[in-house]
Amino acid sequence: MITLIFGAGASFGCGPCEPFNPPLGMHLFETLEAQGGAFSRLNAGAKEIFINQGFESGMSAIEDVNTAINPLQKEIAIYLSQFRPHPKNAYIRLFNKRKSASKNIAIATLNYDLLIEHALLNTGIPFSYGHSSALRLLKPHGSSNFLPNLGSMVLEGNVFAGCGSFVDGLPIDTPMTQQEVQSWCIDRKNSDISPALSMYAPTKRVVMNRSLIEGIQQEFSKTIINSSLIVLVGVGLAEHDKHIWDPIKNSKGRILLVDIYPEKLISWAQKHNLAHSHIKGGFKENIWTITKEVHKFG
Repeated sequence: MITLIFGAGASFGCGPCEPFNPPLGMHLFETLEAQGGAFSRLNAGAKEIFINQGFESGMSAIEDVNTAINPLQKEIAIYLSQFRPHPKNAYIRLFNKRKSASKNIAIATLNYDLLIEHALLNTGIPFSYGHSSALRLLKPHGSSNFLPNLGSMVLEGNVFAGCGSFVDGLPIDTPMTQQEVQSWCIDRKNSDISPALSMYAPTKRVVMNRSLIEGIQQEFSKTIINSSLIVLVGVGLAEHDKHIWDPIKNSKGRILLVDIYPEKLISWAQKHNLAHSHIKGGFKENIWTITKEVHKFG
């Protein structure tokens, strides 16, 4: 098994996207604030935390109640579900080269965007978020299009506070367009809930369908442990995300680092005596090199 793991640096540096490339975390708040929605309505103190201490600190400081958190989660989902890869995008180019070996490969992304889904659809590679014979796409932090389905239930006007996960156990739909995500988010029926994605904060708290995301994280861990090669593309080191980094640290497979600035990852790999190599440079410049390295193991 070979596992490719993509981080924010991969989507930011994957080449042509419509309407443009997703921003890195350091620019996410200013981008969301400019949308004129929930982030723009935060009080001055909250905005100061986002600006001066970073996005994760800002989300950690939000009041622990669904009426405060859900609008922000929805705005993140709507914004990040808009991006689509251009035919010359690095995701499409890479997947085109690996079509024949898709059964031996698992793909994981720490991102909420849908670039990988659209790239797989574009290249004609069947994929599944769960167990199936198709290529597995694991999203251990959830996704902008993981939309809980209330069915015939009516859930409106409730306040959930200090309870970990606000709502759990709902089935999800996985549409692929921003229009569908936005329609779900603004539907009054869904006013008490939000898409199933972890909060962009150090704890990666999941307020919606936590058991679903925890199940994906467990599947991610099993996949990493069984991988002979783990390719990290544009993944920033965040050791507090133990559900990501502990499986990699405990893996017996070889680790290939693809990053413009790989020094922190190299130091981390050396510290834990992990077999590793690195490709210095961005995602879009190294498609052929990544393909050759993957071919050795696949």
